[in-house]
Amino acid sequence: MLKILFVKFINFWVWRNPKSMAGKLYKFSLAEYGSMLDLMLASHSTLSGERSSMYLRHALDEARHSDLFRDHINYLADKYPEVKYQPEVNADIDNLFLRMPETDFLAFAYRGEKRARIQFAVYRDYFKKKKLKKEYELFAQLVHDEFEHERYIWNLLQELTGSKKSALVKTWKMAVWELGRTSLRRGRKLSNFVFTLTTIILYFISMPIALSIILFKRSKTGWHRETKI
Repeated sequence: MLKILFVKFINFWVWRNPKSMAGKLYKFSLAEYGSMLDLMLASHSTLSGERSSMYLRHALDEARHSDLFRDHINYLADKYPEVKYQPEVNADIDNLFLRMPETDFLAFAYRGEKRARIQFAVYRDYFKKKKLKKEYELFAQLVHDEFEHERYIWNLLQELTGSKKSALVKTWKMAVWELGRTSLRRGRKLSNFVFTLTTIILYFISMPIALSIILFKRSKTGWHRETKI
């Protein structure tokens, strides 16, 4: 609930101009492309032929979503000179399917699809209210697809864990894991920022000292030469 309220609150800022919109859509395109890579790996690695087909269909949807976001960026670039064209998208793969049990992977994917559906629904309603047809249609299609993904993953998770209760426990455990993962990533970013800032500060502090030493040495050398003459 708080997430929905927050997304609604910042809508005006996220979509404030075409350039900002393009930036947000690019992040979504990257995320969808990254999901596609993980699902392709899952399709290749799972021991179940049926689940392999499901993951492959899902991966193709994620690739299509990435292209939809990119196409809309290029549509904006046609209309607004401040928006740059986005010819292709490249994202890293997390190899999550190889790093965790399949049920954990499904719990992670379920939470991601549910989160995306809720967020995209807020954007869909926002654009409908603003009478922005193209953006509304884009997110309306995405909400529909995310709901279908969320549903099939939830059914699979219940099937593999044995019950609805066990599936819920998996999603709760995954929520804790995601929290730790996010905290670790933010900690790394913060440490990189602190390191960079400290290096810059030390540079500006040491530069006058080093310059003073150089000038002192030159002055001292010049005095000796004068003495010899």
